[in-house]
Amino acid sequence: MEAASVDMLIGMGFLCTQAERALQLEGGNLQRAADLLLTNPPPLESHTVDVDADDDDVTRNFGTDAGLTESAGDPKLSCLLEMGFSHSAAKEALQRNAGDLEAAMESLIEQGQHSQHERPQAIVMEEDPEEPEEISDVARQESPTEPVPGLGLSDNTAGPAASSPTEQTDQLDSAKLIKEFTVAHLSSNLTFGPAAFGKLRRDAITQIQETTCSKSVNVKQMLEASVRGVSKMTGERGIKQVTQMLTDCYKVGLFMHGPATSPVNRQIIPAMHHIFAELSKHQPQDGKRVSHLTALAHACQDCQQVQAREIMRIFGDLTSQNDTFEGQLKYSLVRQKEAALDRYISRRHANCDLDHTRVNPWQQRAHLISGYVALIGDEFGLDGVTAAHSDRFLSQVRGEIGRTRARDVVAELKQDMCAKEWLQTLLADINNQTSGSERLINRDCIFKWVQENMSEEASYLVFYDEDRSPEFEDLDPKAPLEENRYQPFLSPKVLVEMLLKATMLEEKQEGPNKKRRKQ
Repeated sequence: MEAASVDMLIGMGFLCTQAERALQLEGGNLQRAADLLLTNPPPLESHTVDVDADDDDVTRNFGTDAGLTESAGDPKLSCLLEMGFSHSAAKEALQRNAGDLEAAMESLIEQGQHSQHERPQAIVMEEDPEEPEEISDVARQESPTEPVPGLGLSDNTAGPAASSPTEQTDQLDSAKLIKEFTVAHLSSNLTFGPAAFGKLRRDAITQIQETTCSKSVNVKQMLEASVRGVSKMTGERGIKQVTQMLTDCYKVGLFMHGPATSPVNRQIIPAMHHIFAELSKHQPQDGKRVSHLTALAHACQDCQQVQAREIMRIFGDLTSQNDTFEGQLKYSLVRQKEAALDRYISRRHANCDLDHTRVNPWQQRAHLISGYVALIGDEFGLDGVTAAHSDRFLSQVRGEIGRTRARDVVAELKQDMCAKEWLQTLLADINNQTSGSERLINRDCIFKWVQENMSEEASYLVFYDEDRSPEFEDLDPKAPLEENRYQPFLSPKVLVEMLLKATMLEEKQEGPNKKRRKQ
């Protein structure tokens, strides 16, 4: 734990113990620790002071035992007391704002309640004139090394001096400003907009790639050079070598989906040509090549519906950057949509993962996915719609699904998607500082898109600016490397503004209760 982080939180008006505990809970992250202290401060350890119960000064300075017990049991009240607000004002503000610490703090500041004379005063220990040295030593030994919650006792030599009300207000405003730029805060009132859904442009891209991928490669040699143990792998229930299966697929497509001229194989064959042509440019043990070829090899040990989906998934990953910026954004959501559909199938079809000896093929996940993709794929924005319509068990799968309306399935899947997760995925992808890394989004199109769809001024906000450093506090890394300083480096705020403009995201509709409360 860095002492500088502790000092910074102390400078914002928090106790040393509070600061250390918050940093410990948040793994040393200063911004998250400040956010925790502002919204849900960790409970403080109880402290007792040995005083004479009949001492009027103690009653005058500290209030009743009940008041002390109440503040010790309420971390929000203790937090306001330690920031200098009076007990009565702090308690009333929390009650008035339904326990919301931030709202209570703002209302107290607006009402001018942050007056130093209301802060509990420290006990002044008077020396016995007959034994000045001994009493003084005892006082020094018993003097606490850090502030005691609720009592205002402090060691003058420990930490910086208490901030003035104005300084504390400025520090709190700064912390709140940083919080407003976090992904969690920005995404809390957002949902997916209409442009996040709809048909993918996969067919058009397939046609383009079919005319550009004429180079022939040796599929078997590429697989054996990159996939460990592939020569011993078999598919089609152990009948055929995986290397032969993929060689045949490269030439004539997937036989279960008809001849090479069938709708599915008119996608599969050019997709395979493109995949192997692209991966042949990489060294045999290159991570990207090994990963994709291994995935293809393992897919051959499953049914041809799984093989078709895996081929189109890899093809999509390799070609998505050829699409428009909006198309790239939509494709970046495909994995989250597929995960939502998987969870939906698990909820609705409990036996979907049993093998073929226990359930019928049309009751298994691979074919159920085809049924749902055929039902909602174009509307929801899923890949592999053409292959889904060619599933040989599709009619039985539709019977298994029953009379389910497409719009009801889509509505449930949308509820299961997470805007925060998507923002984090996009920021990690766009702001990735590793050269040559595989990306979902082509960074070269970001500046031009903002320039054309937002404004000239906004287009320069896609780059890092030290003057806007609070916008980047929630990121890791918080700034680009020197060699990437001329590449886009998006803050959560700017990314959200772009996605709102593209109608990929939109603000949640407020219910009548929220509207009434605002009025």
